[in-house]
Amino acid sequence: MEGQLLISGPTFASLCYDIARSERDIKGIFFGRSKQSIVVTIEDTHKEQEQIINTTIIQSFVLFGKNQKNSSFVSNDSKIDRKMIQDIINSKQKNQEIMLGWFSFRRNTVLRPSIKEIFIHQQISDFLIKEQKLPILPIFAIMNEYLSAQKSTVSFDYRFLVFDQKVKNYLPVQIEVLNLKETTSEEYSQFSSVTSFSGLSQLHPFSAISQNVDKKKGVSVFIDPTPPNFTHNVEKLFIQTCDQMNEIITEYEKKVRDIKKIQNQIDKLKK
Repeated sequence: MEGQLLISGPTFASLCYDIARSERDIKGIFFGRSKQSIVVTIEDTHKEQEQIINTTIIQSFVLFGKNQKNSSFVSNDSKIDRKMIQDIINSKQKNQEIMLGWFSFRRNTVLRPSIKEIFIHQQISDFLIKEQKLPILPIFAIMNEYLSAQKSTVSFDYRFLVFDQKVKNYLPVQIEVLNLKETTSEEYSQFSSVTSFSGLSQLHPFSAISQNVDKKKGVSVFIDPTPPNFTHNVEKLFIQTCDQMNEIITEYEKKVRDIKKIQNQIDKLKK
């Protein structure tokens, strides 16, 4: 079984922003959707081969730590708070999102699971696979920030992992940042990405974006002096713009087909 792991551009940008402004190490939970599709390939021998592909997209996250709504989902003795996690999962059901895994951010360290993180991931895997019936292997991401040798620049690095029971080891997973210019309309149409960031309540208090979408007049954007949730509004505008572009493409393709039909009729009349 093969799979593809994606994260939406606005979600990844929001995650990097929150991590960069954190004062200490933090943890968080990933939410999103997973979809299975069957791809049929025909070999040279005319033999059909079916392949199951999991497409998983990370659409939102919840942060834990200082200055966050939830201080931690892990106790001092490294045991996860299943009730707290279940409450957050229930709150995400309105967006049809499931828990996909978790992440740990720590500065100036190597991208390798610690003994504590291994113990935490074992509990989360047991919770997601046995109780939540997660169709994929739970994701664990390690994130790191460090100064260059000259202390002139700050670098951000990350590594996404899954624990494979067959080899009894953590395996790296390639993740792709899903941006509009790099994808097709089919990839966006697989998911209705209305995302709620519960960990982004304190953003830059200079402005917030509001939008008014009218299918006939297009998208109008204006700056509102009140800042309820800057990043959430940006992503909503982003998704709505993508939906409008898909509608325009569909309408354009229909007109092209109509013109082709008319041209064929004209050619028949000429004969």
